[in-house]
Amino acid sequence: MAKTTKGSGNQPRMLKTRVKKKRGLKNSSRRWIERQLNDPYVHKARQEGYRSRAAFKLLE
Repeated sequence: MAKTTKGSGNQPRMLKTRVKKKRGLKNSSRRWIERQLNDPYVHKARQEGYRSRAAFKLLE
């Protein structure tokens, strides 16, 4: 999960997580993983116990 830091507002700001380049991992796959790790909805869905971002978005 992405690291957080204290922001100037009420909510913490998410720091961007980068994915290391690995052999055998295509550039598009690496970008998808990076997007997934940095998505605030994915982060909130995991915190609330949902298995997917879509379930969280439907209930929101």
